[in-house]
Amino acid sequence: KPVADEALQQCTSLRAELEEERLQSKAKVDALAESQTVDAQSAKAWEAERDELKSELELQRKLHADIKPVADEALQQCTSLRAELEEMRLQSKAKVDALAAAQAAEAQSAKTWEAERGELKSELELQRKLHADIKPVADEALQQC
Repeated sequence: KPVADEALQQCTSLRAELEEERLQSKAKVDALAESQTVDAQSAKAWEAERDELKSELELQRKLHADIKPVADEALQQCTSLRAELEEMRLQSKAKVDALAAAQAAEAQSAKTWEAERGELKSELELQRKLHADIKPVADEALQQC
């Protein structure tokens, strides 16, 4: 009987130890299963986000492909308009310079004309005085003749 009691005691002890190990093992398996579930969910979420980003990237590439020719054309037109504007500025400057030169020439002509007019008036005044001085003498001479 003591041997049987000892064997029963060891058996009970081993059963308790086995049960403890089984519970620990089950806890580890459950934790790993939960971890794998979380990992699987994370992987799915990451794949969904990756797919979304790929779609958005593809959309951006298509938009870029659509917009680039328009932007290139706009840039070309802008360059052409700048050249046209610069040409207009040069033409405008040339016209302004020509008008300024013409005005300067007119001003010089006006000064010359004023000077000549003054000379002619002086000469006319001198001729009138001479005429006034000579007329009585000429009238007298004509009367005597």
